[in-house]
Amino acid sequence: MEKNPIDILKEEHEIIERELLEMETISKLEEINYPNLVHIDK
Repeated sequence: MEKNPIDILKEEHEIIERELLEMETISKLEEINYPNLVHIDK
């Protein structure tokens, strides 16, 4: 059974929020781990 568009959007929204939280966390570190930053930026 196909997912409805609303469920797909909700899942994508959760993924985006997690990625934003990761970027925010990394940006607050004194020493930025650039390989991690590149990984998240992809």
